[in-house]
Amino acid sequence: MEKQCSIYALVELLHSSLDDERQELLDDVYADDRLHEIVDGTVPVYYGQLAECLQSDHTLGYVEEFSPLDITADDFSVWKLIQVAIYERLMQEAQEWLDEQRKGGE
Repeated sequence: MEKQCSIYALVELLHSSLDDERQELLDDVYADDRLHEIVDGTVPVYYGQLAECLQSDHTLGYVEEFSPLDITADDFSVWKLIQVAIYERLMQEAQEWLDEQRKGGE
């Protein structure tokens, strides 16, 4: 049986991915670009997984920093809103992780 998708599982997966690329991220002048790529690759694309994530954390039903660039009229849906909310949450986690890693190296 496949493990249920949750925001907590996604954060663990994100941290694992970040740990795997720790040194490269610390050495990279464009680390923020790489963070966006890692986070983007962590966000689920299947509706079932998105529904499971929302079920695990209902606050994913709200997007705090909504930008018109995030969703166009052609691709506006509840699923896209959940993806944007997950992306925001994971990006915040990734930024905090990178800040902690940089402070630890000083």
